[in-house]
Amino acid sequence: MRSKARYERWQEVTEWPMAIVSLVFLGVYGYVVIGNLRPSDTDWPQQVMNGIWVLFAAHYVVSLFLAHERLRWFLTHLHELAIGLTRAPRRHLVPPPQEDPDTPEPGARGLSVPSAGCRVPG
Repeated sequence: MRSKARYERWQEVTEWPMAIVSLVFLGVYGYVVIGNLRPSDTDWPQQVMNGIWVLFAAHYVVSLFLAHERLRWFLTHLHELAIGLTRAPRRHLVPPPQEDPDTPEPGARGLSVPSAGCRVPG
């Protein structure tokens, strides 16, 4: 029973920090996707997202190790494993945007509408 108490304590201690880390991930991911960044501007967000995925993987492994019935825990948490494996840290988690010579630099006059592929003079 001691391992069961350790697992429950682990879940209790890590639940909110992991939720906060998840929100940070969503914020950084949104920054990269919505920000229409140049490839050179995506280095730090990629590192942050990769670091967060390492935290997710570590949490999964520790949870599996602490689980009282490991096989049952593994079988009931296959969705977490699938998410971790399909979104594992890799350089192209978010494909870098393509440089377009017609797209003005950030801060340039005018309004860029990337989805329509046009520029409204300002």
